[in-house]
Amino acid sequence: MKIDELKYSLTNLMHRRLRSFLSVLSILIGITSIFAVVSFGLGVRIYMEDIAEEMSLHPELKRFEPREGMVMKEYLQTPPEFAENRNSFRGLLTKSIEYARRLPPKSEAK
Repeated sequence: MKIDELKYSLTNLMHRRLRSFLSVLSILIGITSIFAVVSFGLGVRIYMEDIAEEMSLHPELKRFEPREGMVMKEYLQTPPEFAENRNSFRGLLTKSIEYARRLPPKSEAK
């Protein structure tokens, strides 16, 4: 019984080669597109973490927590004394401006 079903399915695949090829091709395109979207998302996340880590090289800075336990990785919080010291603040501001210049421009809303 199983051998007959296998023969039947193989003959149908051979008779409908184009349909079989297109089905396999569409499955491969779907898997590839999912893989690309997930990889892109992970790449952006890793890039943002690297930037936040680079900015946190100053020991005075800490990651921003709007609520306890909820850390916003892309934001840093400076102590009030840090803003009063112009030289320290100037270095951080220069790095921030360089980072902002590397960002792509926003597209206009339609």
